[in-house]
Amino acid sequence: MRTYFKQRLSDDTLLATAYSLESVLIELIFIVGPMLVALFVAAASAAAAVMFAAPRDASVRCSSCARRHYDPGESSLARLVASSAR
Repeated sequence: MRTYFKQRLSDDTLLATAYSLESVLIELIFIVGPMLVALFVAAASAAAAVMFAAPRDASVRCSSCARRHYDPGESSLARLVASSAR
């Protein structure tokens, strides 16, 4: 994510804010995630906890892969404006 932020945000203030927000979200995941799994184990069973966690893990992995390979470059509108200006 940090590389993505660095590419997309040119303002240093926005970049620092994005880095801070990312750090806070990661810490929240590390704190809340195990508590949710423990809650599922206590309320249902270990199998229920795995069934709850597995799809979320897969969706996070898929979205991070998609984000890593997504590079829109110029928008089609910007290309159209640039070509019409020539």
